[in-house]
Amino acid sequence: MAGVQRKKSAFEGLKGLKSQPERSLSVVQTNNQEETVSEQELPRQIPWSAIALPEKQPRRYFDEAALEKLAVSIQEHGILEPLIVRPIANERYSLVAGERRYRAAKLANLEKVPVVIRNLTDEQAWELALLENVQRQDLNAVDRVDAVLQELAFKLGCSVAEAKSVLYRIENENKGKVTRHESGNEARMIVDRAFEILGIRFSNFMRFELPLLSAPETLLNAVRSGKIDVRHANEIKRLRDQEKQDVLLNEAIQNQLSVEDIRARIKGTKVEAYNQDNSLQRKLTKVLSKVKKTDDVWNCTKRRAQLENLLTALEKVLEGH
Repeated sequence: MAGVQRKKSAFEGLKGLKSQPERSLSVVQTNNQEETVSEQELPRQIPWSAIALPEKQPRRYFDEAALEKLAVSIQEHGILEPLIVRPIANERYSLVAGERRYRAAKLANLEKVPVVIRNLTDEQAWELALLENVQRQDLNAVDRVDAVLQELAFKLGCSVAEAKSVLYRIENENKGKVTRHESGNEARMIVDRAFEILGIRFSNFMRFELPLLSAPETLLNAVRSGKIDVRHANEIKRLRDQEKQDVLLNEAIQNQLSVEDIRARIKGTKVEAYNQDNSLQRKLTKVLSKVKKTDDVWNCTKRRAQLENLLTALEKVLEGH
């Protein structure tokens, strides 16, 4: 249980750091030791060229049009919220939070940007970046889900795939589908606390956001770019046919279809497919009945050979050849 407490303390300490940027002295827990974070709470100006982007970042998609608008705003009003960085070496820094502002500042041709410098470990830097991004409304759902899964995997000490399995197990336990075991209590505590700190409702995440990752790339890109939201994507991916998905996706974007509109389109598509299947089945049944009743087929050597060829071809179709 001590391991759970350690990770909670680091996460909660960073939440305090983010929510109180003006404090002159903050204390966070790292590896059961208190580390004082001071000195740098007042913003300072540094060249943007002295800032390196981290290898891991919760936000992966950046809307170019939105960045250009932000760049115009920065040219007129400056950067209102400082970036958060941590020192690397030789007066160089690694960006922790504020990559949109960083990219927009470059577009605006600023030489320097305001930053708050903090001494953070890799774990603290990642978690602060996660908090900063997940709590922003402009983070797209795909990047948000990816970031949450990465964080849970780190907290649980497992792979992302294993973290997903833990989430599904907890969901099934909550629904009473499986028996809750004491052995899973520590993982549940970690997951519950992480969702509480991130301000994410577990049931909504499992119902709407996590299933999104099984969608094809065309749908994921549409969500990343803000053309459709999570619920639209989850409805469209119910169509198994990729071509029909693409057609409905384009229609949803062009005509700004509601979720109800998409459901109606899918229902109509399924009814049409059902009618087509029924029509084919009826035709096959009718032909087979006619073959059985036609004596000429069985008495004529040539026609029997043709029938055998047709049956062989039908068997290959059924076998998937």
